[in-house]
Amino acid sequence: LEEAETAARANLEGRRLAFGERDLRSAEGHASLGAVLWRAGRLDESLVEQQAAVAIARAVLAPEDPRLPAHLSRLANTLRHLG
Repeated sequence: LEEAETAARANLEGRRLAFGERDLRSAEGHASLGAVLWRAGRLDESLVEQQAAVAIARAVLAPEDPRLPAHLSRLANTLRHLG
């Protein structure tokens, strides 16, 4: 998981530099990092990344876009596990 986290953080940073923070590809980077942190049991940190992913997705996608529910589902799953 340490290697996965390092790779996910590098991936996110690369996406942010290449596409900007308000790009769906950056949202996917936040979501990926959040998933790694979730698997590591670091739910509070995962929540921050999932919230960032949802904020970006909501800013750039129409409410009816079929990609939005995946972001919301990951966030909801993290919140559910946090109680």
